[in-house]
Amino acid sequence: MAITKLNSLAIPDNTIVEADLSYPLTNFSSTGIDDNATSNAITIDSSQNVTVNNGNLVIGTNGKGIDFSASSGSGSTSELLDDYEEGTWTPTVTVTEGPAAGASPSYSGTYTKIGNRVYATATINLGNSSDAFAVDDRLSCGGLPFTSQRSIISGVGTGWTYASFGAGNNCFWHVGIGNSSSWWVYCTHLDGGVAGNKIIELEFSYPTGQ
Repeated sequence: MAITKLNSLAIPDNTIVEADLSYPLTNFSSTGIDDNATSNAITIDSSQNVTVNNGNLVIGTNGKGIDFSASSGSGSTSELLDDYEEGTWTPTVTVTEGPAAGASPSYSGTYTKIGNRVYATATINLGNSSDAFAVDDRLSCGGLPFTSQRSIISGVGTGWTYASFGAGNNCFWHVGIGNSSSWWVYCTHLDGGVAGNKIIELEFSYPTGQ
């Protein structure tokens, strides 16, 4: 049976095209939709699994995605996975209580956004300073990759700083995020003192409407 591609025909607008389905597709393991080349771009097997043989599955409309409603739970409010993104971001940092930043401070971060949830990391390098951290030291930060939708400030992550790992010189941090792009870091526990080059490693997550 010869197959004619519809996109190779000159079909006038407002024309109804009827397809002859008297030849059903039965050999799903080798039947697919080709890409005007020599291989199939998409293959459907006998179990109705769809395989994109080469390339990506692109969602072309914002707000659309993969619908999981066939397995939704009783309390579900949405079954649509409509966003995934990975990237980097640059935190802004102000020391509100504690040792001032030393020479050449640097701030960096990464994030993964899945649906309306952001998972982020941040590395806050305050540079070299002779001052040590203390319990209740605080940093006021900004620059979140997506605006938070939390209604109140609450703890959403943790972090730590060490001068010499395992040597009793550790500072543990608590991350709080409110309904904005601002967030805060608090030193909640100190095991020894951390002076010199102070690098704070943080991980946290929060909801977003973006």
